[in-house]
Amino acid sequence: MIVEDLSQKGYFPNIKKTTLNDSKKILEKIAKMHAFSYYIAKKRGKDYSKFDNFFTDVSQNVPIIHDAYDIFMEGIKTWPGCQQFADKLKQFKPHYNKALTNLLTSTEDSKFSVLVHGDLSIENILFGPNDDIVLIDYQVTSWRSPAYDLIGFFNLFCSTEDNAYNRDLLIKHYHKNFRLTLKKLDFKEYIPTLLDVHVEMVKYGLLDLMYWSLYGTTYFARIDPNREADKDIRVSMKEGVHNPNTRKISRLFSDFLEKGYLEYED
Repeated sequence: MIVEDLSQKGYFPNIKKTTLNDSKKILEKIAKMHAFSYYIAKKRGKDYSKFDNFFTDVSQNVPIIHDAYDIFMEGIKTWPGCQQFADKLKQFKPHYNKALTNLLTSTEDSKFSVLVHGDLSIENILFGPNDDIVLIDYQVTSWRSPAYDLIGFFNLFCSTEDNAYNRDLLIKHYHKNFRLTLKKLDFKEYIPTLLDVHVEMVKYGLLDLMYWSLYGTTYFARIDPNREADKDIRVSMKEGVHNPNTRKISRLFSDFLEKGYLEYED
């Protein structure tokens, strides 16, 4: 496969701290992609559920997820007011692999499914001339709930502040553009509502824990231009979990517990 080097045209990842306006612009792009795929699937009447490149077997394919869980669990014990959440993580640990794998391999039909990018990290979102934005690296693209992209985007790209304080605002902005795109396409069938999007976010909320532990702790390490490129990711995780900015996601912990994501049946 031959791909174009977009850096020659002035496209580069945003390695500085991202802004709310950056996040809104990218969500507009994501919403259009989701809306077009939703439109095509409905118009063609085809089932794309078998199209799945997303990782699903957590225990075999992504063992570092469990190392990240332990590092995150131990690290947040030092965060003010987070001991209860750390204790719940410790109780949930034997069930984490099964719960996450079940979520990733679920065949349960979502309220609506779209073509998701699957890896909306800083490195895969390029900013170019005239505020143009290009999404790259579609190797884990799949047909899933939009929640996969939204939860991933909030944790992989958004600033910790926006992840913790502006989620509802950003979800509303996403849905506005999703709906507007379908209207422009003169789509006459059912258009998922803002409530439908929130339902999907709740249903797949356990993904937040995966991202918090696996990527949230390395966010600041990844955007640090002075970091050592060959530094072991586990070292970066241990450093990241003690970064004062990372602690801002603790605002989401109470809601996470109240929604019952860490409850399980023996």
